[in-house]
Amino acid sequence: MLSAYRELLQDQGLGLGLIAKGDAGRIWERHVLDSLRAVDCLRPADRAVADVGSGGGLPGIPVAIARPDVQVTLIEPRARRAAFLEMAMERLPLDNLTVIAGPAESVRGRFDAGLARALGPIDRTWALVAPLLSAGGLLVYFAGRSWNASSPEVRSLIADAELDLRIGAPAVFPWQGPLVIMSRGRRDPVQRS
Repeated sequence: MLSAYRELLQDQGLGLGLIAKGDAGRIWERHVLDSLRAVDCLRPADRAVADVGSGGGLPGIPVAIARPDVQVTLIEPRARRAAFLEMAMERLPLDNLTVIAGPAESVRGRFDAGLARALGPIDRTWALVAPLLSAGGLLVYFAGRSWNASSPEVRSLIADAELDLRIGAPAVFPWQGPLVIMSRGRRDPVQRS
């Protein structure tokens, strides 16, 4: 199914601008495999996961394929991208996938975990996803390769929102950043799990 999804991204996603044309020859490693790093950041008890600003279904669709025991909701405000997600859901026989075509602020459900890849700066991403999380919920944030745990923005976010941040998965390739797991409640700042 992962290969079928990669083909959908290649055949449809490139033309819709969901994947950069420069990534045409590296969709597998740059998008599909990169998205799968989030699987190890989810807890065994996590059953409801929201992919906020899902775009082309990254990382939500690869996570749904790898974790059929998890209900993944793809939240996408842009109509054309949401239409691609609906088409992908029809072509891939995934019973654990739902698409919400609208902004995250309109979603009323609560999720055990949120996923955010290429959504925005860490502080704005937390502000957008936090209201969707149930008590004890976590956000898996795909940080950029220039991630700096000591940056003023990160330190301010930790202090202001009383967050626990830890590295859930390190970067594997030079173009990646780490996956940062964020949750309410303070521990020692930015730890490696």
